[in-house]
Amino acid sequence: FSLGAPGQDNSEDFPIIRSVYVSTKNDNTAHAFILLESKLFCGALSMDMSPTGTNAEIIMDQHFYTRENFQWKNDPHTGLVAYSSMFWKSIQQQSVSRTDSAHDSDTMTVQFADGKEKRVKLFLPKTGLKVMDLTSGSKNAHATSWILSNEDRDPAHYADFKPALGNTNYDLRASYKVEILASNIKTGVTLYQQATDGEYGDNIVALSTIRQDIAKSTSPTQSVHFKYRTVAFYPEAPVKKAAGDDECEFIREKLSALPPTGGTVKIPAGQFNCESKIVIKSNHVKLRGAGRHQTTLRLADHWAAPVLVIGDDRVMQDQNGNWVTATRVTDIEVSDLTIDGNMQNQDVHNECGNGPCDGDVANIRNNAITIRGASYVTVQRVTTHSAISGGLVTEKYCDHLHVKDFTSYGNYFDGFAGYQTEQSIFENINLSRNRGAGISIDIDFNNNIIRNGLLASNGDVGIFARHIHGVVFENLKITQSGNHGAFLASAEGPNSCADNNEFRSVVFEGSKGWGLFIADVCHGNTTTGTTTFTQNKSGCYFVNPATTLAVAPTVRCN
Repeated sequence: FSLGAPGQDNSEDFPIIRSVYVSTKNDNTAHAFILLESKLFCGALSMDMSPTGTNAEIIMDQHFYTRENFQWKNDPHTGLVAYSSMFWKSIQQQSVSRTDSAHDSDTMTVQFADGKEKRVKLFLPKTGLKVMDLTSGSKNAHATSWILSNEDRDPAHYADFKPALGNTNYDLRASYKVEILASNIKTGVTLYQQATDGEYGDNIVALSTIRQDIAKSTSPTQSVHFKYRTVAFYPEAPVKKAAGDDECEFIREKLSALPPTGGTVKIPAGQFNCESKIVIKSNHVKLRGAGRHQTTLRLADHWAAPVLVIGDDRVMQDQNGNWVTATRVTDIEVSDLTIDGNMQNQDVHNECGNGPCDGDVANIRNNAITIRGASYVTVQRVTTHSAISGGLVTEKYCDHLHVKDFTSYGNYFDGFAGYQTEQSIFENINLSRNRGAGISIDIDFNNNIIRNGLLASNGDVGIFARHIHGVVFENLKITQSGNHGAFLASAEGPNSCADNNEFRSVVFEGSKGWGLFIADVCHGNTTTGTTTFTQNKSGCYFVNPATTLAVAPTVRCN
């Protein structure tokens, strides 16, 4: 199985079976010797096939001989065992009917030698092909098995297809496990998900991929040896959780029990695993932990959800066609706790629920905290980390927010992202070691103040800004950014640049790109006070030739 190396024919290199010799070992086992060849390999396979109770098992012992030198990084899609499956849609993807699901598999699971497990819910891209390396980041443990399974075996979800499919209905389809018994080369596991527009054809492939270079075989003893057991089985029906298994349910119950005049909900010390979002959509509410080092709300393993939402989780269009929350909230305070997105036990590709975010205005990204459609909200003495989207996101028209003594680190995208927010203050902040930006602001994030903070070692930029104006960045230290210290640009359409913003006494140091980079024709930006540029690899600042940056005499460029 191969997508083809760069510059070569991109057709898949399927093997051709040249000979098959079949016998029976006993009343329970059939055996076959198989000779095959392809452009890259010729091979000899020994296969034992037998039922095991209600399941069926094949043990495949394979020796492959390379016909040419193979460099795996040039073609990382070559592998030694693959299973294909069909996925069209799941019950989460229906807006009208929950009875027309159609898929043979819905979950991919990889198990490692150190006992850890990685689970991925299948969720197709809208177009094209999505390739996921499910063994990346597992440096100290190799994959011992993987499973392509249909865990949703509720006949009701497939009712629309039952009359046509009968005894082959989707809830009766088998699942497949591949257990690696022996290998003299390094292998990984890759999942391929191809977009589809109908209920036909296999568009899911799971593959044990080759992860090392292999020299051309020159003798019968120079073979690739790969032995595995594959089992066709029916997964056990998922165990329904009893009421109270979600350790954060008591918080939701307390919030629901508050009177219309509001009140305070206190969370005791401890770690509480949340299996769905906590939503504050009433006014005059205070949510208080026992301390940011004492109280932790943690997203449960393998649950794709935001953790805390301040504001209504429903949306509607206003009279101007803008998407807004169904109701607005005001006078909210969240304090003295930590929110852990538990990224190491999530699928980072599921940024919205169990899938992508594009095209669905109702989606809430899987952030640690989302503030939306809210006024006069205070977030103080709070830490967020390891979210599979952002640490803190404001959106859907917010104003008069006050975020202070706030730390956010280790998130898959940004420490803080702001949209459609104005007249707000963010101060005493530490937004560091995020994969994306420390701060990402876009789409009408206007007339706000961000002051007194550290943006350190963020993977992309310290600050990413488009489609904003009137923002004051004051007394910030932006250090060791993976690209530029701050990046200003325009979004799509006219009047969408980052205009008329001030960098007041900001330190830009140690960026791998420029300290400040103005990519497009953004007007009116200034650097004032004791702003300092030092040891940025590309230089102090770059300004698009069609615009200017006002630099005060007190600004230093080292």
